[in-house]
Amino acid sequence: MANIRQYIGARYVIKIYENSQDPSSAEWEQVNYEPLVMVTWQNGSYLSKKEVPATVGNPASNPNYWIQTGFYNGQIASLQAQIDTINNTTIPGINNSIDDIEDDITEINQKLSEVENKKYIFIGDSYGADGGSVPERWITLTARYMGLTENTDFWRAATGAIGFNSGGFLTALQGIENDIVDKNAITDIVVMGGYNDAGSTLDILVAAITSFCTYCKTTYPNALVHIGEIGWGTDDNVRKEIVNRVIPAYKQGAVINGGVYHDKLYYATHDYDNFIYNSGNYGIHPLDYTEVSYLIANALKGGDATFNKAARIDNDKFSTDLTGASFTSNTYMNQEMFGDVITLFMQLQMNLNNESIPKNSPFSLATIADNCGVFQPNDNYMSYIVDAIAIINSGGTTYDDIVRLSIDSNNTIRIIESEARTNVTSILIQTVHVTVPVPLG
Repeated sequence: MANIRQYIGARYVIKIYENSQDPSSAEWEQVNYEPLVMVTWQNGSYLSKKEVPATVGNPASNPNYWIQTGFYNGQIASLQAQIDTINNTTIPGINNSIDDIEDDITEINQKLSEVENKKYIFIGDSYGADGGSVPERWITLTARYMGLTENTDFWRAATGAIGFNSGGFLTALQGIENDIVDKNAITDIVVMGGYNDAGSTLDILVAAITSFCTYCKTTYPNALVHIGEIGWGTDDNVRKEIVNRVIPAYKQGAVINGGVYHDKLYYATHDYDNFIYNSGNYGIHPLDYTEVSYLIANALKGGDATFNKAARIDNDKFSTDLTGASFTSNTYMNQEMFGDVITLFMQLQMNLNNESIPKNSPFSLATIADNCGVFQPNDNYMSYIVDAIAIINSGGTTYDDIVRLSIDSNNTIRIIESEARTNVTSILIQTVHVTVPVPLG
């Protein structure tokens, strides 16, 4: 008979516990346990390391009796919770985002379609009438920059010496009415002017703009009226009229009649080096309409119309009433204009004939010529006050002084605060960089 070997001793095979209340479950309950019994507790699995009396609490709190062998159910529960979050929150959020993106695409396509289908009428004075020494003016250039085709995408009417006053712009618009077959297709009527409205009262201009807009609403019911003031020049009286009457009237007339006033365009022609001077020595018409046309085109597309220009005034534009005084070639003023703000820097170097500079009392040094650079002081801003460093040769001694200058409405530069210096033979003044508002008139 064969020998049969039999093991007698402690059990070494793991036993899965059967819960007394639910034999299909291995969930721990407070009873006695043999060694190597596997139970579950709060989504974890535990193995008894030795005999466990019934008085011992749950496996998680009694590591002397139990060792954790896994947390699989907890991981599954966590994954399930993450899946639930994805299903209930993330996916609907993504779907909503996709819906929003699709709505945005639809809106963009609609706006692109509107832009592509825009039809314009441009109305202007001589600034818009091509010909003469400047063959292409703002209407032609603006249409080109916007990619418009005449008699398909835009129509024009521009005549010299007209404005809103006396119905000039209205008559010009009425004159092309028969050229436009589909009047409902016109989306924008653009009027740029200003110079020829100088001299009219605000009330007269607002009434004329109202008549113009009323005609537009009746004849071109889908059109938005755009108004801009671009007229400028070197005649100080005309500039004051434009500032004090024309601009306020254009703004008021546009707004009360449901139109748009483009205020930033006003600064685009404030460049005195860009004017044609007639026999009366007044500059009325720009030599170049490129900058203002770019800004008009950008404004009509909803973009920025801020004017940016830099200019340098050299020593030949400076003069003085001081006997025997002269300017060196190092004398200049830099002007950088951005929108309605200008940054100035001036260096003034002069040889003087033993002049005496009083302490803190006005002393006239020089005058800048009219109509140069991109701005001029004026009656609305009586003077600009500028701090500067002055290197003064007085009686053979050199002084570094801090002085204060004014540049008044006549372009005269004066020292208004300084130390007293006598027998001055030379002076070098350098201003700090100063930011000032653009003069309105």
